[in-house]
Amino acid sequence: MAEVVVLGASGFVGSTVVAALRAAGADVTALSAPRLRASSSPESAHWQHEMDRVGTACAGATAVVNCAGIADAAGIDEDAMIGANARLPELVAQATDGMGVRLVHVSSCAVQGNRAVLDESDETSPFSAYSRSKSDGERR
Repeated sequence: MAEVVVLGASGFVGSTVVAALRAAGADVTALSAPRLRASSSPESAHWQHEMDRVGTACAGATAVVNCAGIADAAGIDEDAMIGANARLPELVAQATDGMGVRLVHVSSCAVQGNRAVLDESDETSPFSAYSRSKSDGERR
């Protein structure tokens, strides 16, 4: 079993996280992220299949890091962005619930909007389809 499971390990942020974890001596498993849409439902067979797949891959892990998502700040496919940036974190949280693993969700400063100073508050001011989808993912 892996010590740390990383979703989105082949992306820009994910590949950097994997390299840093491995350099620190962690046993890392890269897991491909399910493809979801805004309309993806926890009651659907696809959701259940992906939740089982993610849960199986994460069993025995110490931590799960979700780096997966669509990082297109100028994107207009809100359906795909909500699926990747909001519904996916929900699925991962459900799949790992009760496992005793630490779940780390990598997000974006875009959720706090156009601020001079970013902070650790839960306050969000999304201003685009991308920042709305990331903000929604943090709430889930």
